[in-house]
Amino acid sequence: MVALRHREPARRIRRATLALAVVSALEMAILYNPALDPSRVYYGTDTRVFSLLMGAWLAFIPYARIEELLRQTAKRVFHKGIPATLDVVGALGLAGLVALALFTNGYSTFPYRGGIALASALSLMLIAGCLSPNGMVARAFAFEPLVWLGKRSYGIYLWHYPLLLLMNPASDISDKPWWVYVVQVLIVIAVSEASYRFIETPCRHGAAERLLHSALHDRPALLSWAKRHIVILVISGATVLVALGGLIFVPVTSALSDEGAALLQSDGTDSSTQHAAGTGNGGGDGSAQGQDMPEGAYDITMIGDSVSLRAVDTFTQTFPHGHIDAAMNRQFAAGVDVYHALLDQDFAGRIAVFALGTNGPISPDDLNSLIDMAGESRIIVFVNNRAARLGASPTTACSPTPLRSTTTSRSSTGLPPAPTATSCSTATASICPTPVPQNTSA
Repeated sequence: MVALRHREPARRIRRATLALAVVSALEMAILYNPALDPSRVYYGTDTRVFSLLMGAWLAFIPYARIEELLRQTAKRVFHKGIPATLDVVGALGLAGLVALALFTNGYSTFPYRGGIALASALSLMLIAGCLSPNGMVARAFAFEPLVWLGKRSYGIYLWHYPLLLLMNPASDISDKPWWVYVVQVLIVIAVSEASYRFIETPCRHGAAERLLHSALHDRPALLSWAKRHIVILVISGATVLVALGGLIFVPVTSALSDEGAALLQSDGTDSSTQHAAGTGNGGGDGSAQGQDMPEGAYDITMIGDSVSLRAVDTFTQTFPHGHIDAAMNRQFAAGVDVYHALLDQDFAGRIAVFALGTNGPISPDDLNSLIDMAGESRIIVFVNNRAARLGASPTTACSPTPLRSTTTSRSSTGLPPAPTATSCSTATASICPTPVPQNTSA
């Protein structure tokens, strides 16, 4: 805007805009770390502005110039002209967006290292395809239901997330029939339609300015308007008061222990907590010996993310010869590195508990790699924080995960041979038998 006000040449502004978009996309790729929470990269204005800048870059190119450039490019590449070039570009952009939606996900490195930039470029292609008023792509997107949906798309974007959170609380992991999702989508569309009709459209036509003018210069007209809309004002006022009451009077609660809460409120210089009990090289008393475990190894080690901070006190009381290591925003790969360090120091005992997965997905390859690292003489327990999928309702008993399966020898506690890898959801913990003894030295 500053450049436009100073009457800078459009070509110079266009080039600068594209250059800034490239810098933003590169910054996202460089700052992204698979082992850390991606929120900074995903929500950061500087790392996401390339999409807006790419759209601004396209806006600086006249439609006739776009069509001319495409025809010249097609002639150089294919040595002949291609009719309806914008339609081809738009169709390719649409096909690419559909492919990204079907074959990619937000938990891999691809979106942050070129995937989102690619989606933005494909969107530009689709927009360019719609510029030709008589083109096939433009006519397809002029279909009345699509136009209706497009006008309300931003409202749908704003409303869908809070509504879905209200309709699908995290504590509800039950399976739902297909029609429940249809109803939820219809509710989102209905609320978005109400927002479009009663908030967005009046504001676009100057309702906010007229209301402000009446409040400042025409009090009788404002009072008359308030009397005509008394019911809506009362409902809106009550809603605002309830919301404010919730923010002011509802006590702050935390699932963290005192130690974990203090950690999260720190300045971020120490983002993890380690706690060990007992004596010896690794904090144990040698109780893991006799099971082909290193001397001085802990009986049990637990590696988790911020959710596991709540378990620090209980863990150390229940397993006096154990070790727990929990950290904020910990990804599975970082947890594997922690366990690898324990193995290198001969501190890892017979039982290892991994409470990870809150901050990102875990692939079967990663799990099998961890099992190979631990070896067949150890028991590994994976604790899931949620199991909202078919066959994993709260009434379903736990079973070994479909990983590489081996068994361990009978321990000194008399436990039967246990699978090397088992998985329990915390939602089903009360009915999940876990092969972890409280003290293997007993």
